Amino acid sequence: MKTLRRNLELARAQPGEASDLSRLAFAAKASHGYGADQMAAWRTDLTVTEVFLEAHVTWVARLDGDLAGWGVTVAWGRRCRLEHLWIAPAYQRQGIGRILLRHLAMEARAAGWTELEILSDPLAASFYQRCGAQSAGDVALSDGRRLPLLLLSV
Repeated sequence: MKTLRRNLELARAQPGEASDLSRLAFAAKASHGYGADQMAAWRTDLTVTEVFLEAHVTWVARLDGDLAGWGVTVAWGRRCRLEHLWIAPAYQRQGIGRILLRHLAMEARAAGWTELEILSDPLAASFYQRCGAQSAGDVALSDGRRLPLLLLSV
């Protein structure tokens, strides 16, 4: 466990935290103003299982003991991909996302990766760019949406 700014700690998530992480992801996504129908369509994508947590090193950020955010990277072909990065609405815009992303990038580098691929929500792309990610185009999804693709050198 690492103590960072103030009482911010980063630690590996435990399988028993799956439901808390799912709730946080759902709340963070909803904070962007998406409607109920769209949020319902994303419920499966935002749901974390204990099996997922057992298979992937997932990091949680706690501020003064409260779950403030979480993130995980996964191997994706020749790159490492940011699979999830979520910050609880009450803790957004406090630098926690930047700290957590920086930690995930350091973990990716330690594992031998040189780039972190980020398939971003359009409303989060500017955050990743402020953190140093570069645009690499966009990706068409089966539902007709196009998501920004960014690359972050690690």
